[in-house]
Amino acid sequence: MPYRIRIARSLTACAMLALGAAPVLCPPALAQETISPSGIAPETFRAYVAGIQRALAEHGFFSGTADGTPGAATTRAISAYQAKAGLPVDGLASKSLLDHITFSQPPIRATAPAAASYSTPAQPVADPLIEMIQTLLAERGYQPGPADGVAGRRTTDAIRAYQKDAGLPETGVADQALRDNLTAAKAGAAAAPQ
Repeated sequence: MPYRIRIARSLTACAMLALGAAPVLCPPALAQETISPSGIAPETFRAYVAGIQRALAEHGFFSGTADGTPGAATTRAISAYQAKAGLPVDGLASKSLLDHITFSQPPIRATAPAAASYSTPAQPVADPLIEMIQTLLAERGYQPGPADGVAGRRTTDAIRAYQKDAGLPETGVADQALRDNLTAAKAGAAAAPQ
């Protein structure tokens, strides 16, 4: 199916303000290109969409992948941006929309930024109780991995091995009762005659 460009000419800054758009500096004969599937090369269309997706992600409106495919998430993000910017809401990708997102001053941002698909995953938070249990297990010859306060697979396996040897239920859970048991075992080992 061929691609085409529909062009609506002569949208001036005054006309945009009359339509309720955010004040933007634009030349008197701004041509607004609304890209729709039929007339433009597919590579060009995908490049516009990918640029819009990246720009929307930077402004907190889009959390998907900038793949150049105008799916439902992209349409929703465009519509949300257009509504926030005071533009007519049609959800369509266009060169003028990309320019608006990129050059509007001040930038228009979502109230609660969406997480971009390329964001860094959150690191687990270290728990001092787990760190103490890992240290006590290592002192007793079990191998819980580094004492980093994060109960990973090695820590869980070491807890189960200790619980089995100590005659405790094998839950693999790092809790206060386990810490108390390990502390008592350490104190008992220290008090035992050598």
